[in-house]
Amino acid sequence: MHRLDLCLFVVFEEAALRVSGALVRHAPTADALAFAAQIVFYGLAAYGAYLSRRDLRQAVTADDTREHSVNELMKGTTTS
Repeated sequence: MHRLDLCLFVVFEEAALRVSGALVRHAPTADALAFAAQIVFYGLAAYGAYLSRRDLRQAVTADDTREHSVNELMKGTTTS
């Protein structure tokens, strides 16, 4: 999955958590509170998964970039 896609998923999950948190705070009945709390629970799981995947993807990309930079430096230095 592309880094931009993962970043967008993280942002949208954060927004969804804000909305579901507001639903929990304003739940009019115990059943509504239980339902909203379940949504928050599942939203946190999704948020954590996307956040982990985004961080892993960023780490892999940073390693690839570092490796590419080292390879470019090595190409420029030749020993005679």
